[in-house]
Amino acid sequence: MIILDNIFGFTFYALDLKQVQTELIDKFGKAEAILFSNNDLENNNWEKVWRNLSKVAEIIGYENLSFHFPMDNCNYIDDAFIKQRLVDTICRANMLGITKVIIHPNLRYKINEWNCIDRKKMQTKLFDFINQLDTGNVELCLENMPPIGNKFDDADSSVLFVSDINPKIDYTWDICHYFNVVTTMELAIKDNKWKDVLADIEECHYLDFKNKLSNIKHYHFSAFEKIANPFSKQICNEGVLPEQSCVNESYYAEALKIIYNDAVKNNKRIIFEISEDNYYNRINIFKMLEWAKIVIDGEKGNG
Repeated sequence: MIILDNIFGFTFYALDLKQVQTELIDKFGKAEAILFSNNDLENNNWEKVWRNLSKVAEIIGYENLSFHFPMDNCNYIDDAFIKQRLVDTICRANMLGITKVIIHPNLRYKINEWNCIDRKKMQTKLFDFINQLDTGNVELCLENMPPIGNKFDDADSSVLFVSDINPKIDYTWDICHYFNVVTTMELAIKDNKWKDVLADIEECHYLDFKNKLSNIKHYHFSAFEKIANPFSKQICNEGVLPEQSCVNESYYAEALKIIYNDAVKNNKRIIFEISEDNYYNRINIFKMLEWAKIVIDGEKGNG
């Protein structure tokens, strides 16, 4: 049974069809195939990815699939092979009727290197590259990132704030990432030592993205447990349920209402990026769905 206006979706590793279970198909109207590293782009893997997408599309429909380009060692601006794979992704998506392709900036550097990087110049380089691509009917959606990588050793900091949104670019807005940004900035504004490890510091608020919804074409939703902190050596765990976050659960509820209403009105989708102990026997994503149903319609669903 597809619920809540066919808005919500699940993720699966595009090289592992066992992650696409019947219960997921029954309860979600959307799905996002995701790759993780440059190894996933090698020839045998690459063809398998598209065969797997075809199999899922036979059930859910290509129009209900989105594709997440890999992020580890995948600098598509400077690496010719990675760029070719991104161009091929856009071409195949156009042919098949996949309308959403998601990319991270993929300009990752060690955390102690960002102080020597002109973030705005890096951003311009990224935007210029995206704008010169022929995307056809595909919305190539650039995802906002957290200010520090989960293991506090690197960062992909080209797109962090609402102020980084370029009106000529389509975006995937990741609530988990943005709430991480805001929480980190709250600390950084009060403590000068953060300026030595962050690419930028800016005042922001959990819900200020609502003023830029027209630039956002796609949503990722989950929570994070705690921020990555290089001073306390605390790692960040993403993909948790809102009740497990250091951020007040009410902010997640308000954010979900905002993006859900936008998704319904403007034919967008919300993908739950939820971590599991076992992706062949998922538990948390169904808890996430129940939580979302309560937030959206105030009722506990049965399906």
